[in-house]
Amino acid sequence: MSGSKPLWVVLDPPPYERSWPAGRFFPGMTGELVLERVLPATEAAGLLVQVAESVR
Repeated sequence: MSGSKPLWVVLDPPPYERSWPAGRFFPGMTGELVLERVLPATEAAGLLVQVAESVR
């Protein structure tokens, strides 16, 4: 995806159990994931602060 903004994915367990199935809604649509790098803790913390500020 040339020109696209990066997509950040946080790989942690969910903070609470959902009451609905977390299955794929479009089973015919395949996905692709490429791990480019693991962020250092300080950089990840800074990005999470930006996200938190943007949803307030």
